[in-house]
Amino acid sequence: MHLLRPLIALTLTAALVATGAGCTREKPPKESPTTPAGQTSKPKARPELTAPFEAALTALQQMNAAAKQKDLAGVKGQVQAFRSSWATVKKELDPLDAKLAKHIEDGAVELDIEVAKPLETVRWYEFDEEAVKLGRLLSKAAEMLGAPIRADLVQKDPTTDIPFNSTRRIDVTLIDHKIQPEVIEVEQHTKVTFVVTNKGKEIHEFALEHYAVEVEDLKPGETKELTLVVLDAGEFETACHIPGHYEVGMFGKLKVKPAELKR
Repeated sequence: MHLLRPLIALTLTAALVATGAGCTREKPPKESPTTPAGQTSKPKARPELTAPFEAALTALQQMNAAAKQKDLAGVKGQVQAFRSSWATVKKELDPLDAKLAKHIEDGAVELDIEVAKPLETVRWYEFDEEAVKLGRLLSKAAEMLGAPIRADLVQKDPTTDIPFNSTRRIDVTLIDHKIQPEVIEVEQHTKVTFVVTNKGKEIHEFALEHYAVEVEDLKPGETKELTLVVLDAGEFETACHIPGHYEVGMFGKLKVKPAELKR
């Protein structure tokens, strides 16, 4: 029995060495640096990406301006300029957030499709909507990649909780084929909840063109709400984009009066 004890001890030692127990453990893989709150820390600054980001955002603004003048040649030129700058950004964004990169690329494809149409079939409102949507996504991408961009080029998301002066609820009725009220007036920096009811016999949508947000596929008798802060002053379209509805007059206006942000 006394002779077995050293043998058992040697056997256990060999087993421990084989499994790595009792030895110095390998260091665990490093985790992403986090802030005290547990959030990912700010990315390393990438000022070399500022120029392509700003060029892409500027091209979107100028594309939209050309679209308002129904200048298709000007729109095409700016879409090409956007494409060129976006190609540089995409290479950097793909490894970091492939989903966000795909959303932006999908928007770019929408622009490609629209500018390829004959002049008489171009949907000019698409350029305003895509300019805002893509600007918003690019602004997010620039922040993720640590690329500082000019404040006037940053697109904020109007549906998130951002500073506003006051709140309003506005009832909107959809019928076959009208939007009521046809003209909606509200002050800038107001948090608006649109209460949208479909009183028609067909499925409808309620889209706020410039803000690139919408209530989709509203069934007859159904009510849905859409809340956003109206950030930009001006006159913008409201519309239903169920095929054929816009073409027969299902659109209106959102008039946002200029106002200073109080807080």
